[in-house]
Amino acid sequence: MRAPSPDANRAPSLPSPVTRRAAALGVSFAGLLTTTACPSAPPVQPVDPPRVRVTSFTEATPVRHILGVPPFAFAATSAGLDRWDLRSGQALHLGLEHGLPGERVQSLDYDLHGELWIATDAGLVRYDVEQAAFRAVRPPPAALGVDSFEGASISATPTGAWVGLRRGLFHVSRDGVWAPTDVTAPVTDLYAEPDEGDLWIGTAIGLFVLRGGLATPIGPDQGCDLTSVRFVAGGPDGRPVAVGQNRAGQERIALVTGGACDSYWVSPDETWVAAASRPGELLVLTDRRLYSMRRPGGSGGRALVRDGMQLLPVPRGDGGRPAPSPFILQSMSGELPAGAQALAAVGDEVLVGTRSLGTARVVSGRRALQWLRRGELMGQATSLSVACARRDDCYVATGSARAWRFDGERFSLSGGGERRALAVARGPGGRIVGLRQSADGRSIALADIHAGEWRETGVTVETPGRDPELAFARFSPAGILWLGLRYRDDAGELRPHGVALVDVAAGLVTYHHAGADEAEPASDGPDAGFAVHIDDDDDDDAMPIPMDVGGIAFAQDGGTWLASSQGAVEVEGDDVAIYGQSDGLRSELLRGVAWSDSGLLYFAAGGGVGVFDGETWRYPRELGLAVNDMEIGPDDRLWMATDRGLAVYEAGRVRHFDARRGLVENRIEDIALDQFGRVWLRGPQSLGIVAP
Repeated sequence: MRAPSPDANRAPSLPSPVTRRAAALGVSFAGLLTTTACPSAPPVQPVDPPRVRVTSFTEATPVRHILGVPPFAFAATSAGLDRWDLRSGQALHLGLEHGLPGERVQSLDYDLHGELWIATDAGLVRYDVEQAAFRAVRPPPAALGVDSFEGASISATPTGAWVGLRRGLFHVSRDGVWAPTDVTAPVTDLYAEPDEGDLWIGTAIGLFVLRGGLATPIGPDQGCDLTSVRFVAGGPDGRPVAVGQNRAGQERIALVTGGACDSYWVSPDETWVAAASRPGELLVLTDRRLYSMRRPGGSGGRALVRDGMQLLPVPRGDGGRPAPSPFILQSMSGELPAGAQALAAVGDEVLVGTRSLGTARVVSGRRALQWLRRGELMGQATSLSVACARRDDCYVATGSARAWRFDGERFSLSGGGERRALAVARGPGGRIVGLRQSADGRSIALADIHAGEWRETGVTVETPGRDPELAFARFSPAGILWLGLRYRDDAGELRPHGVALVDVAAGLVTYHHAGADEAEPASDGPDAGFAVHIDDDDDDDAMPIPMDVGGIAFAQDGGTWLASSQGAVEVEGDDVAIYGQSDGLRSELLRGVAWSDSGLLYFAAGGGVGVFDGETWRYPRELGLAVNDMEIGPDDRLWMATDRGLAVYEAGRVRHFDARRGLVENRIEDIALDQFGRVWLRGPQSLGIVAP
């Protein structure tokens, strides 16, 4: 059943377009924009632009750990394990379907038998690297009380593996026999000295060493100023280096010798995030840069080096004289990727795992970074729409088979699979709906989204062909969902099909587009640019909206504006007006439209952005940009997607964000805004979020 008219759900009828244009003259356009056509406009006073934070994503999940097993590198994520061939850059993704007991990989280590020991959130497994096969590890017996593998650490041995858990330290043999140890504190990291040496155990209450089956604490009385340990690594000379905090919450580095420590604080004050060992050197990743830690002399240079870090002794608790650091730390040249949090060394190559960009390859002698990325986040994406229930609970659809739920840090699959997720939209009352391709591939099914679940409502939107797409999906202030329809014909050609209006509450759909015999807008004459009403053969109530529409904006006065291939389209009630070149547009092929709270209409074309103030169409010089898409926020900032990055227009000035200012790539294809003022943007390989 179709609704007789969308007017039942619209605001009361407002004055005609001509009356509204006259009323809009009360807006001081000259006070908002500086153009060559307005010489009398007062100058715009320069202001410091507000700071924004740019976060870019190419991967759905962070890289938690990296392990190099030449010629491979293994990257552990919360969505499985990626095996990268460092020779070709090709990836093999290992997940539940391949034999992992759980998707969230916690830790991994390599043993002398050619196997990886992998700790996941659901238990352990072994992976034969040469045969690319998984081997099960027997779960711990119930008597041990192991109820979770979250946060697990693992250290492989020739006879099995040490497993650090929140309940303490355990050992499991290769034939699956589990045994507890005296360490019952939550384990944070493990480091086994080479050649079956001591096992160093970082815990939430300090550092322990396991020798001959006996666990001994190494604390302040032994010079180790650590009450919680973040990680332990092998130092440049093989001695353990423990990193964490002391009782006062201060960062401390402890160099361990035998049963005692020398503790240090660092200058400059940077947090040590991760470390990786290679012969004669410890690579140290901090929250700001990458350092090489080694003994002075040879290629190490002076004891105090430029752009280096100093280890400054902390007085011992037993009154002993603090020893000076035997090592220097020198900053390594080259770019450090944003969000770096994991580190591995494979020969001369350094691998840096990030929170959102995959794994960077830092190769000696090469200035630019190389990347290991699966790119599943934007794979086969054709569009971008975002709908947020809360700031840390957002749904993202890109027109591909995968839809995503974002919790503020990572993305998880939601509503995707066999059928393409075309769009998501948030209604005025907070209702979130998803639109995805129906099972037969010829229509669009509407679903309610709640707590990550997509529940179809039974409402479908039809098109004449197959593989439908949406140019936009947006709720009007009155709660009507507007959809820009496209489909593929029998030859596979993408064709436009006007708009559909969906009354979600009533489950009613109406279709609006001009008939096949629609006349082109006149290029001159007194009524040039205004559409002629033509009866649609399918529905006498259909509005003659151009077939090809690519953007939508809702004005405060109740009107709707559409960007089309025939110009700017104004819809008021059942009245449709089309503005073209004879009205002042430089180009009728529009790519986007946006309405500001100050009463200005912005419209984008390949030759620049124009502004309509209700009477005059103008093209400010500073907006002479080729724009792919645009949106405007409640603060009247105009955001524009361009092939040279993201541009923002405010107070008569344009600022740019590009690959030098936090973006992964310069080409931006789509923009979406959420109710929190954040700007979401899609590039060919990345998703970005710009937050005020």
